Amino acid sequence: MTPRFRSALRTLTVSLMALTVAVGCGTTNNGNNTGTGNGTGNGTTTGGNCGTSGGFSIECRPVIKVTDSNGAVSHNATKIVNTGGGDTSLEFQVLNNGNSPLALTSVKLLYTSPAPEDAPAFTCFGPDGTTPCESTKWPNVAQTGGTGATSVKITVRFTKPADDQTRNAHLHIVTNDATSPTPIPDFNINIKTASGVPKIVTADQVDMGFVKAPATSSQTFTIKNQGTANLNIQEIDATALDDSFTLVIDGAEYQTTAVIKLAPPIDLAPGASKEVVVNYKGKDDNPRNGDIILHTNDPSLTAEGGPGWKRVAVKVNSTGPCLKVIPGEVVFGGSQVGQVAKQNVTLKSCGDEAVKVTSLAFADPPGAGNFAIDFASIQATGGKAPSDAAPLTIDKNSQATFVVTYTPAAVAEKGADGSPVLDTAVVVVSAPDSPNTPVNVPVNGFGSVGDCPTAVIQVLEGDAVVPQTVLHLDASQSYPNIAKYKWEVTPPAGSVSKFTPTDTNKTVTFTPNVAGDYTFRLTVSDDQGKESCAPAAKLVKVLPDQAIHVELIWHTPGDTDESNEGPNAGADLDLHFAHPYAATAIDLDGDGTPDPWFADGYDCFWFNCGSGKVLEWGSYDPNVDDNPHLDRDDTDGAGPENLNLTLPEDGKLYSVGVHYYDDHGFGVSTSTVRIYVYGQEQFEDVYDIKKKDLWYVATIDWPSATIEGKLTAAKAKVVTPNFPAPVY
Repeated sequence: MTPRFRSALRTLTVSLMALTVAVGCGTTNNGNNTGTGNGTGNGTTTGGNCGTSGGFSIECRPVIKVTDSNGAVSHNATKIVNTGGGDTSLEFQVLNNGNSPLALTSVKLLYTSPAPEDAPAFTCFGPDGTTPCESTKWPNVAQTGGTGATSVKITVRFTKPADDQTRNAHLHIVTNDATSPTPIPDFNINIKTASGVPKIVTADQVDMGFVKAPATSSQTFTIKNQGTANLNIQEIDATALDDSFTLVIDGAEYQTTAVIKLAPPIDLAPGASKEVVVNYKGKDDNPRNGDIILHTNDPSLTAEGGPGWKRVAVKVNSTGPCLKVIPGEVVFGGSQVGQVAKQNVTLKSCGDEAVKVTSLAFADPPGAGNFAIDFASIQATGGKAPSDAAPLTIDKNSQATFVVTYTPAAVAEKGADGSPVLDTAVVVVSAPDSPNTPVNVPVNGFGSVGDCPTAVIQVLEGDAVVPQTVLHLDASQSYPNIAKYKWEVTPPAGSVSKFTPTDTNKTVTFTPNVAGDYTFRLTVSDDQGKESCAPAAKLVKVLPDQAIHVELIWHTPGDTDESNEGPNAGADLDLHFAHPYAATAIDLDGDGTPDPWFADGYDCFWFNCGSGKVLEWGSYDPNVDDNPHLDRDDTDGAGPENLNLTLPEDGKLYSVGVHYYDDHGFGVSTSTVRIYVYGQEQFEDVYDIKKKDLWYVATIDWPSATIEGKLTAAKAKVVTPNFPAPVY
């Protein structure tokens, strides 16, 4: 598919009740409608209907959004004014997330003083900061891409009275908001005062101990307010932790690696407390340490890097004895028959206490075979094998080395694929006081007529990942004196990914975007031009981890190079995933129900779903991951296009479709759709699709996860030729 021209004149805004693109919307200015729409003019209209030239119309929908200095402000949110800080101001910005002008018909601050006041403690002002809200003539807020004010400022000022009584105010913003399915025409923000000073008390460190991958662990720490005013935490800086961690607060789960905007913020009255759960999912046995920074309103915190900052250290795999074995696999490659080849293995202490290795031995079976451990290489034990009585002790931040030898007895036979049959063994390293042992270290090699350079592959992300994971493939452990590298891959059907920057680099990246097995092979040559006797091989399994994963791939016989990129370089097919609320005004497939395709807000496809665009399905809580996401839109080749939904809604029937947007002259494409449920493929169907066809592939019933191919009464696939898709 070629890159789409996305100018404002071609913006797609298709509603539940229509199919074609909006050309003009009725606007509302304090109840007076202008333009081509048919608004009612009562101040609460959604803006009327947007006229089109195609005979259809769509609903104009203004959608209110309010922000302050801490980000989005939800309807009925409560904001705290600390009277200990004296006079202060709260500034709010009103924005429009809809497709029609947002009219502010009224902005009022409701406030009644609990005691006599010379002047009101709370006052409200319009955008200029001087005109009272009740006297302000409020401008419309333009929709995205529209003209006019893009936001409107409202200022609430607090002037501290002489007494310390608690005061409450309510800011009401009345608009023509038409948020679907529940409009918020009367947006409310509660404001209250709190006297005194907040004081946070919490743990300085969360130690999760040792977690052996792929196990998980959870630790809880408590935040308590021992001050005399409400403790407020708007955000938590978790950028120092990688994505192995998540934080859970009030049942909402937040991903680390970022500054977390809490929704809602933590607001603790004096004496109140809140639990924060730290979850860790083991990727490997490496230590992971980092601080999370709580951004509070505690004025006593000035020495942690910023005002109100409270650091909590998080550590895992860093307490007590810990043993790490390097490398995780000993690869001898092709070794000359009758000659002794040697490889070093390093034992590293990765904890904060010394670790004691009590045994180095070969697993039985398969036993040592042609391999051996050279105990004479271990100086710390006097050249003897470590034991319970005389362990190999490795101090913290230190390491020890031993040698594994390989003496092949004969030239290796060839397997069915032409590769040499390997000699194999497993070295077992035991350190009972280290929770991540015993460690099994695979050892392999094969006999050859002469020494060969040996190719070694490391996949930094591991041997099991989800689609779209960028794999980092490293050949730096290949030996000796490697001068040239050649990478190859055997991917599952439908993948056309390539190595980056080239397949001849020492380190490359590769993005597996189709689910299935990928076998990577590496051939190396030394500085004398001698090539490895056999390539190294590494299998990586790529499986989705979402509840629903839909994959679309296609093959176009008329396209002789489906991996090239650029305008008009390949066939353009689009994956569609529709919510049961999706409905248009037409029924072209004749099944008796409105077609769901291109329904604004409830059909997820390239234009409105993915690349930073979000469709709000299910809960409006931003911490509930129940929105669909298109993680790849292929515009010029064979796919794939991938759709993910982590938390489907119970009692819903989802629809899957494929639209052939443009063949760019390459002709018919064989399209394949696969549907996975929790990583397991449950459905596959294939259809030879033509330009402008819309193929209604299947439905997914949740939570039973029943998938049914969509068929006509005559058991044929449901395909609408020349489907009248919007022009964009």
